[in-house]
Amino acid sequence: MAVALSCIERGHEQEAWTLAFAADAAEVRGPGDRVMGRWEPADAARRLRLDEGLGNLGQLAIAWDNGRLRFDVSPDGMNELRAFLHHPTQTDAADASVSRSFSSAFVSSGHIDDGEDVALRHEEHSANRNAAVGAMFGGLIVCGVGVAITMGTYHVAAAQSGGGHYVIAYGAIISGAISFMKGAAALMH
Repeated sequence: MAVALSCIERGHEQEAWTLAFAADAAEVRGPGDRVMGRWEPADAARRLRLDEGLGNLGQLAIAWDNGRLRFDVSPDGMNELRAFLHHPTQTDAADASVSRSFSSAFVSSGHIDDGEDVALRHEEHSANRNAAVGAMFGGLIVCGVGVAITMGTYHVAAAQSGGGHYVIAYGAIISGAISFMKGAAALMH
């Protein structure tokens, strides 16, 4: 069974990868069908992290020796992945036994969660996303107010004969921009 993956990491956006499962191994193929990694079930369970809390698409993170890559997985791909991990289809008893141990390794290692764990992770992800969006929105408002104060007082000063004084609300502008950037950074993670 193979699951199509779409890389979402900077520098690898939209690269087509595949994750193929057999009874004795998981194999990842990158662009050009190049084998990027092949792991036994126990090692694969440590390297793969499935996140189902992202709307229509799920995400899969694969840990490599030098970092990790994240991928979008279609709903059908997520279903295939869950079906393989939880309900092996091999008819050979030895293969089915290995596949069940593969599935158990994924579940027991915490990389695939059932029921409440998935719901809790989804709630946590939603709360983090909402906080990040709130920080971005709040930052835009504060920055916008600072710009509006600066522009308003400048126009009043410019309209006076002989000029006048105006306020540069740099504190609001800078703190709003920083809040927006922090929210954007949190949203990306």
